[in-house]
Amino acid sequence: MSVLDGWSPGGTLWSRGIRFANGPFLDIHNLPPEGSEPEPSLLLRGELRVAQTLARHRGWRFTANLRSDMPQEVASPWSLGYFGRGQGVLSKIGLIEYEIDPATCGNAEFAGKLFALDSAPAACAILERIWIGTEDVGRAEADLACLGLRPTGEFRSEDPPAVGRRLRGETGDVVLCEGGGGVLRLDIAAARETTVLHFVGVTAVLKSGGPSLASA
Repeated sequence: MSVLDGWSPGGTLWSRGIRFANGPFLDIHNLPPEGSEPEPSLLLRGELRVAQTLARHRGWRFTANLRSDMPQEVASPWSLGYFGRGQGVLSKIGLIEYEIDPATCGNAEFAGKLFALDSAPAACAILERIWIGTEDVGRAEADLACLGLRPTGEFRSEDPPAVGRRLRGETGDVVLCEGGGGVLRLDIAAARETTVLHFVGVTAVLKSGGPSLASA
């Protein structure tokens, strides 16, 4: 997996990461100021205006930063949406909607190869699933189902956390498990030996045997 440059505000490289063959990418930013705890978050691709309507019906606190509202010279290639605090698993995730290909954005901040839609070779590793800890698994499962993920029931693993509730997405799965902390673990399928990586509070489990995307 090649490490690619990401966000470069003011010409200073602030993030790097990897892009998986099935589409998702991992964007690792510089550590926050001393005394702050890094907090991994998950962005799901989706239509923000649809999410705004859904949020009104569900009573969710949701803020959308639409690309159409940004000055053209500083606009990002996407729109972003976030849920307010105190809403369970929703407060640990956000939504992203690509408006244009970052390669044609015209804003140098987002010119990093990490953001290019075609930056992952077909033979690259794939992101199979993301584990998220939550204090109310039932509520979290219902909320994520409203956002388009499909519940499939209990899922078990040899690695901790060992059991959770799986929801299938278009390019990977989310597994909800008991406990706080938001994003806890990434399951990555690669054609190499099994490896466990620890970074920024997240455990990445690389499984041997090549790609086997659960939601395919």
